[in-house]
Amino acid sequence: MLRFSLMVATLIAAAAPARADNLETCLTGRYPTLCKHKLLTKDQLTAVREAERRANVDACMAGRYPTLCKHDLLTKEELAAVRDAERRVNLETCLAGRYPTLCTHNLLTPTEAASVRKAELQVNLDTCLTGRYLTLCNHDWLSSEELTRVRAAERNAADAARASRPTRGNRRSNPGRPTARGGYTGSCESGHWVEEVSADGEIVNLEDGSAWEISPIDTVTTVLWLPLTDIVVCDDKLINTEDHESVDATRVH
Repeated sequence: MLRFSLMVATLIAAAAPARADNLETCLTGRYPTLCKHKLLTKDQLTAVREAERRANVDACMAGRYPTLCKHDLLTKEELAAVRDAERRVNLETCLAGRYPTLCTHNLLTPTEAASVRKAELQVNLDTCLTGRYLTLCNHDWLSSEELTRVRAAERNAADAARASRPTRGNRRSNPGRPTARGGYTGSCESGHWVEEVSADGEIVNLEDGSAWEISPIDTVTTVLWLPLTDIVVCDDKLINTEDHESVDATRVH
């Protein structure tokens, strides 16, 4: 390593001033796309390739970014060590239980998979039992006893939300006003909030029992709306006042 460092310093010192900055960037090995390889001499290019290989090994050994690791540049021994690191980091991610989609389950042993499944179920249950995140709760993962508890929590959360919001008689009717999405007309009523959103974002249920069918072009927006989000209802639109979003909607219930 010391020998390589001395060689790097010698090459930079010997480079023409106009090319020294490029050579210095190249010799870090971390930015191959920023390195102008065509400006390098044969000796410089050899050193840069070695630096890039070393930087790739360091990045791969972290195990956190398999897609950024150039596995084909690794020796057999390095590849084995990198695969171990990737499995270790993946297991840590999986055991957190919070990111099932980021967990590569096929890298787990049967024993690890069982532990991960237990963690995922527990995190899901904790989320569900808040009663506030219906779209984030995977009800299919719950046992019948857990589902009963979760439904009770959801009802309690909804009741608490209703108690803290204005009554229907106190809601304000406002004239329509322009929005960033292009404007709307008609009267609007504030004081509403999201009760539940369908998994595909096509139906938004509000706390007053009304159901709204969302325009297909806007479902990518509503699928991210969470329960208790403040909503202003207009003739043909729902306005998310917390995120400043407006979607075209038709009342169906």
